[in-house]
Amino acid sequence: MADIPRQVYPSVIIPTYNGADKIGRCLASLRGQDYPASFEVIVVNDGSTDRTLEVLKQFPEVRVLTQANAGPAAARNRGAKEASGDLIVFTDDDCEPLPNWLTEMLKPFVTPEVVGAKGAYRTRQPEILARFVQIEYEDRYMLMGLQPTIDFIDTYSAAFRR
Repeated sequence: MADIPRQVYPSVIIPTYNGADKIGRCLASLRGQDYPASFEVIVVNDGSTDRTLEVLKQFPEVRVLTQANAGPAAARNRGAKEASGDLIVFTDDDCEPLPNWLTEMLKPFVTPEVVGAKGAYRTRQPEILARFVQIEYEDRYMLMGLQPTIDFIDTYSAAFRR
């Protein structure tokens, strides 16, 4: 853990609404993280009416919070409020973080002045519009990489100090 803040316990928060067809892949990818310490995963079920809760039962290590549908921002805020981690890390239910995602997301926090960090977005979607969006994201990442700080963090891959 040389490049990760010592004694950090992160909380990964995922809002979901009718995510039965995607949340399982997200949680399976979190099971495969190479992060060398423990971390908690909180899924905020935002009033789903599909099989989301049934899918979540396949992941007993995940803490599930259920609320009436209030939108993803409210679900993220609820998860952050209930989290016990030193760092709050967000992803979305349709994301499948790479095995080194959590480790990489926490590395910037070795610098005490860092209050937030963002990850990259990659897509496997074959549709032309999705490919153009990917190119736009990559261009944005390149431009942000030239800056000493950033002031915008997308919630699909975000981390913040508590």
